[in-house]
Amino acid sequence: MAESDWKGNLNDDCTLERYGMLAHVEELDRNVWWFAVSAAGGNGDMLYNMADAKAQVRLTTAKMARAAAECVLEVLRLSRLAEGGKNSDVS
Repeated sequence: MAESDWKGNLNDDCTLERYGMLAHVEELDRNVWWFAVSAAGGNGDMLYNMADAKAQVRLTTAKMARAAAECVLEVLRLSRLAEGGKNSDVS
């Protein structure tokens, strides 16, 4: 995905909507990045939260955090497809 697909300040707080999901990346402290993925739209159910996952990886740049969020989006999309195409807009 291109950086231009992300909305907001790429060096502080930005979002990306793909496959019916919304990725949110934010710098929490200097060189400390966090991200989460939720369902897009009205309900906004949390699908992945880096803090809840007790990630052992420290994301130190905006680009690294966006790449990690995009990987999670892809994994969740493929997981939905494997479950029989739940939410057909994921392909």
